[in-house]
Amino acid sequence: MAQVCARCHTEFRGAYAFGLYWCKVDRFFVCRRCWEESCGEGHGSGAKSLSFRGISALGILAIITVLAAPWAGMIAYDYSVLREWTAAPIVPIADLRVGQTAKVAGVIVSNSSIVFGGREVDTDGGWVWSWYATGSFSVTDGSGTVFATMERWWEVAPGLHLAPNAVRTSGTVYMSGDRVYMMANVASRADGTLVLVVRILSPSPANPEPDPILLAFIALLVGPLIPLWLWAGVWWHGRAALHRRAVTGIPPVRILEGAYRNPNLSWRPNRKSISVGQRKYVAIGLVAIFAALVYLTTFLLNLHERSDEVASVLVISFGGLMLVVLPTLWVLYGGGLPSAVAFSERGFHLWYDNPYERQLNDDFIPWAQIAKIEFVDAGRYEKYWYLERTTGEGEDLEKLSAENLRALTAEWKRRTEAPPQGGPAASDS
Repeated sequence: MAQVCARCHTEFRGAYAFGLYWCKVDRFFVCRRCWEESCGEGHGSGAKSLSFRGISALGILAIITVLAAPWAGMIAYDYSVLREWTAAPIVPIADLRVGQTAKVAGVIVSNSSIVFGGREVDTDGGWVWSWYATGSFSVTDGSGTVFATMERWWEVAPGLHLAPNAVRTSGTVYMSGDRVYMMANVASRADGTLVLVVRILSPSPANPEPDPILLAFIALLVGPLIPLWLWAGVWWHGRAALHRRAVTGIPPVRILEGAYRNPNLSWRPNRKSISVGQRKYVAIGLVAIFAALVYLTTFLLNLHERSDEVASVLVISFGGLMLVVLPTLWVLYGGGLPSAVAFSERGFHLWYDNPYERQLNDDFIPWAQIAKIEFVDAGRYEKYWYLERTTGEGEDLEKLSAENLRALTAEWKRRTEAPPQGGPAASDS
């Protein structure tokens, strides 16, 4: 994706295209440098005349959509599976083929009287009946017999017999001789015999049935998002049209990739480590992402839920989304750091390896323009080093390593407290 600044006409690509500002006064997109210089940081109104492209309302809407999509997807999948179960025709065992999903009806055949049951579990809401995680038996329908396994069941309806181990609940079991209905995936063993991987087991062809409340949940999750995204589309289309009108006919200026830093300066590497305050936010962000992935993997990838068919896709999609969102947020809120700095008799030099950062940031600050360098303590979460220019503009020095920050402060104080006496000032070669 590419977007052109309406002031300097520089073309920004990738995540930097999302870093342009919407100027509410001029009504077009501008880069950060043009916002600060050409727009005068808001035409006298400051941040009131500023709007991030794609942030605020759109960002919040995107986050809500990302959070709602997994639940809406799983509920919709559950509903469609149960509808398919109630409407599917019964397939004779003799007609089963490997790879198909079929609804089978037959009589349980086993040497054990109880072929599938469960146990009572004490929960916060009281005692409940919990089906066992696995089980196996054979089923015959007159056309043939097939082995069935319960290793990946989704839904088990109450059986016809009260469980002998059900004391506090009305738990039931399935016994040999029971007529059952199953929805199962047809697989095969190494010797070629068919195996039914049962997903739904019930003594009735219509139970369980899709609950209409599932549709209500889907409507609740998705319904409000549709008009909001329609509004977002109209909102974005309006801004895009105004911006196109401002840049139509103006050739974009592409940023040069092959620039190099001045070899006559003694460059110091700027190996910046994040501050203690920033470490907190990074740690919180990483823990949140890790917790979200653990949650999605643990609770959604459940072998005995219908949603396990789509949960793996949701987990992968969430991880992929983070790979896109995190770099974009870094560009919008973190920005690039100078890779090297240098001092000369004229002033302070900064070098950015990224060509977009070289375009957006000042690469030189004259000593004569530095009014003060101080540590700002504006509260628990606002502590940083700050450079104020004689013009009143400010520069956040958190982008410098501790070593380079000390060196800059020392160089500036040396020139401020002991200015050179007589003779022409030394100049850069």
